Amino acid sequence: MTLDEEKKLANRLVQGVMDLEEAKGYVLELVDQQGSVSGILKQALWCAAIVVYSRPFSQAKSGGISAKLLDAEKLGLFADRPDLLQVHRFILDVRQKVVAHTDWEHHRSELNTSGQFGAGITRQIIQTDYTRSDLRSFYDLVHHAAERVTKLSVALDKKLLRQP
Repeated sequence: MTLDEEKKLANRLVQGVMDLEEAKGYVLELVDQQGSVSGILKQALWCAAIVVYSRPFSQAKSGGISAKLLDAEKLGLFADRPDLLQVHRFILDVRQKVVAHTDWEHHRSELNTSGQFGAGITRQIIQTDYTRSDLRSFYDLVHHAAERVTKLSVALDKKLLRQP
């Protein structure tokens, strides 16, 4: 990796640390409020946690100042935790197909012509409920990723400080 690429990665790692710490806050709020928060507030916290967690691992426009994204596998973030790599992939998939975009697989509708409401035609909306996902696994994922990205960021900054 060139010095310029290392500087860009260092910038993206710092952004990643900030995003993952913010995601941790949302997940901790979900854990703290478990059972007492429901409906739209629960969905909002899950949505925020998923979107913010996914930021470092999604394409970003930086004007060439930072790396476009953090590749968790290339960085070895989950090398010792393949279980969390699966959760990571699931969360990114939910972000892409359910939270940020209307993917037909998760936001489909069916034509309902049963006639129970007269001669009109209605549609039944079928939507994935990601708020029923395993909160403990998501918490472990965010905590682990934040810890690993922070360590990588500090190590790379120390290396860059030693550069002439």
